[in-house]
Amino acid sequence: APAAAVERGFAGADPERPSEAAGADEDMVCQVAQSLFPGGFLCSGDAPAVEELLPLARAAEGCKQVTLLKAPGTGAFHTRRMASARARLLEAVRRRQGDLRPPRMDIYMCAGARRLQR
Repeated sequence: APAAAVERGFAGADPERPSEAAGADEDMVCQVAQSLFPGGFLCSGDAPAVEELLPLARAAEGCKQVTLLKAPGTGAFHTRRMASARARLLEAVRRRQGDLRPPRMDIYMCAGARRLQR
Protein backbone atom coordinates (compact mmCIF):
# COMPACT_ATOMS: atom_id res chain seq x y z
CA ALA A 1 0.00 0.00 0.00
CA PRO A 2 1.30 3.49 -0.79
CA ALA A 3 2.50 5.70 2.03
CA ALA A 4 3.85 9.23 2.36
CA ALA A 5 6.54 10.91 4.43
CA VAL A 6 6.94 14.57 5.34
CA GLU A 7 10.52 15.76 5.46
CA ARG A 8 11.82 19.11 6.63
CA GLY A 9 15.29 20.33 5.88
CA PHE A 10 16.42 17.08 4.23
CA ALA A 11 19.73 18.19 2.76
CA GLY A 12 21.42 14.78 2.60
CA ALA A 13 20.39 14.01 -0.98
CA ASP A 14 18.82 15.66 -3.97
CA PRO A 15 15.21 16.20 -2.82
CA GLU A 16 14.02 15.81 -6.39
CA ARG A 17 15.34 12.24 -6.44
CA PRO A 18 14.39 10.53 -3.18
CA SER A 19 14.02 7.17 -4.95
CA GLU A 20 17.72 7.26 -5.78
CA ALA A 21 18.60 8.37 -2.26
CA ALA A 22 16.64 5.46 -0.85
CA GLY A 23 18.15 2.99 -3.30
CA ALA A 24 14.66 2.03 -4.49
CA ASP A 25 14.51 -0.25 -7.49
CA GLU A 26 13.17 1.13 -10.76
CA ASP A 27 9.69 -0.34 -10.28
CA MET A 28 9.21 1.42 -6.94
CA VAL A 29 8.00 4.99 -6.70
CA CYS A 30 9.25 7.50 -4.14
CA GLN A 31 9.29 11.12 -5.17
CA VAL A 32 8.70 14.67 -4.01
CA ALA A 33 4.98 15.12 -4.38
CA GLN A 34 4.48 18.55 -2.87
CA SER A 35 6.55 21.51 -1.77
CA LEU A 36 5.16 22.62 1.58
CA PHE A 37 7.48 25.53 2.41
CA PRO A 38 11.16 26.38 1.77
CA GLY A 39 13.10 23.26 2.72
CA GLY A 40 9.95 21.29 3.55
CA PHE A 41 8.31 18.82 1.25
CA LEU A 42 6.13 15.75 1.09
CA CYS A 43 7.42 12.56 -0.52
CA SER A 44 5.00 9.91 -1.58
CA GLY A 45 5.02 6.60 -3.36
CA ASP A 46 5.18 2.90 -2.66
CA ALA A 47 5.36 2.08 1.04
CA PRO A 48 8.65 0.08 0.89
CA ALA A 49 10.45 2.87 -0.99
CA VAL A 50 9.12 5.62 1.30
CA GLU A 51 9.96 3.58 4.41
CA GLU A 52 13.49 3.05 3.05
CA LEU A 53 13.88 6.81 2.69
CA LEU A 54 12.91 7.57 6.31
CA PRO A 55 16.17 6.56 8.07
CA LEU A 56 18.24 8.24 5.36
CA ALA A 57 16.32 11.50 5.79
CA ARG A 58 16.52 11.30 9.59
CA ALA A 59 20.29 10.80 9.43
CA ALA A 60 20.82 13.66 6.95
CA GLU A 61 22.57 16.76 8.26
CA GLY A 62 20.10 19.61 8.66
CA CYS A 63 17.05 17.38 8.79
CA LYS A 64 14.64 18.83 11.34
CA GLN A 65 11.74 16.39 11.20
CA VAL A 66 10.59 13.32 9.31
CA THR A 67 7.14 11.86 9.81
CA LEU A 68 5.66 8.76 8.20
CA LEU A 69 2.02 9.35 7.27
CA LYS A 70 -0.15 6.26 7.06
CA ALA A 71 -3.46 7.89 7.83
CA PRO A 72 -6.52 7.38 5.63
CA GLY A 73 -6.27 9.74 2.70
CA THR A 74 -2.49 9.54 2.34
CA GLY A 75 -0.96 7.72 -0.59
CA ALA A 76 1.03 7.98 -3.77
CA PHE A 77 -0.48 11.33 -4.74
CA HIS A 78 1.27 13.37 -7.45
CA THR A 79 3.26 10.32 -8.61
CA ARG A 80 3.01 8.07 -11.66
CA ARG A 81 0.89 5.69 -9.54
CA MET A 82 -1.96 8.17 -10.03
CA ALA A 83 -1.71 8.26 -13.85
CA SER A 84 -4.97 6.38 -14.43
CA ALA A 85 -6.87 8.64 -12.02
CA ARG A 86 -5.35 11.70 -13.72
CA ALA A 87 -6.46 10.44 -17.14
CA ARG A 88 -10.03 9.88 -15.89
CA LEU A 89 -10.15 13.35 -14.32
CA LEU A 90 -8.82 15.06 -17.47
CA GLU A 91 -11.40 13.24 -19.58
CA ALA A 92 -14.21 14.35 -17.26
CA VAL A 93 -12.98 17.97 -17.44
CA ARG A 94 -12.75 17.79 -21.25
CA ARG A 95 -16.36 16.59 -21.43
CA ARG A 96 -17.48 19.63 -19.38
CA GLN A 97 -15.09 22.16 -20.94
CA GLY A 98 -17.91 24.00 -22.72
CA ASP A 99 -19.65 24.58 -19.38
CA LEU A 100 -16.60 26.15 -17.71
CA ARG A 101 -16.43 29.92 -17.18
CA PRO A 102 -13.55 32.20 -16.17
CA PRO A 103 -13.15 32.73 -12.41
CA ARG A 104 -15.06 35.64 -10.86
CA MET A 105 -12.37 36.32 -8.26
CA ASP A 106 -8.60 36.11 -7.97
CA ILE A 107 -7.07 32.67 -7.51
CA TYR A 108 -3.89 32.11 -5.49
CA MET A 109 -1.48 29.24 -5.95
CA CYS A 110 -0.69 27.29 -2.78
CA ALA A 111 3.03 27.05 -3.55
CA GLY A 112 4.40 30.58 -3.29
CA ALA A 113 1.00 32.27 -2.80
CA ARG A 114 1.26 33.72 -6.31
CA ARG A 115 -1.92 35.37 -7.59
CA LEU A 116 -3.22 34.21 -10.96
CA GLN A 117 -4.69 36.98 -13.08
CA ARG A 118 -8.35 36.63 -13.95
